[in-house]
Amino acid sequence: MVRLVIALLSVVTFSGLTTEFPNRVSYPDVQVINIDELHTRLDEVNIIDVRSKLEFDVIHITGSKHIPMANIGFESAVKNLASTEKTLVFYCNGIECIKSYTAAQRAAAVTDNIEILAFDSGVLQWAQSHPSHTMLFGKTLNATNKLINKEKFEQHLLDVKEFEQKAQQKGAILIDVREPIQRNQTILNQFSSRTIPFYKFDDVFNWAQKDQTLLIYDAVGKQVRWLQYLLESKGFNNYYFLQGGVEGYLKGSNSS
Repeated sequence: MVRLVIALLSVVTFSGLTTEFPNRVSYPDVQVINIDELHTRLDEVNIIDVRSKLEFDVIHITGSKHIPMANIGFESAVKNLASTEKTLVFYCNGIECIKSYTAAQRAAAVTDNIEILAFDSGVLQWAQSHPSHTMLFGKTLNATNKLINKEKFEQHLLDVKEFEQKAQQKGAILIDVREPIQRNQTILNQFSSRTIPFYKFDDVFNWAQKDQTLLIYDAVGKQVRWLQYLLESKGFNNYYFLQGGVEGYLKGSNSS
């Protein structure tokens, strides 16, 4: 009976973890670290941000090293950092992002005798829990009220029909921020759109007017969260994101 209770508790605990962190089950070989443990171990680990430069410049964990996973020299940079013999902790945007897991796997393949962990809660949950150890646009965050909340983000989200209606308005500008390798499918072909990769979005501010309607879409609707910080910091407020990105658009079109 005792064994049965223990077994049931194990199933419940594991089920809860996979619900909260749905990608852990796909990476059983990757060890993870939670927010509290990472906070207590800050001085004894190397924290590595594997996101794009733009994302890192917007917000990152104080003291983290920036080694984008997309860079060709990722493995080489990780090996150099491993020479310090400190634990390596990789993070990305949050629980739905798999980069922290895949970065940990790639690091494990090129290093020996080094503890490698994934901080899969991500940078936003970290910022909400430890703002004094978070950098926002190069300055210590300190207060969580500087973070853009979910409600404000959702105010700028449009579903497929709303996005298309906005696109028909005079002067509206569509911007595709996907990487070239993500553009295997095209949408909104009836409208002209500018292709400006996410990491080059700063270029938009060289020509866009603050009163223009900017309609922005990415691959799955995740990266635009960080573009909102950039747009707000530049004084833009007439901008909208396609809910779910291209993937959401295709699902919405197929269901209609």
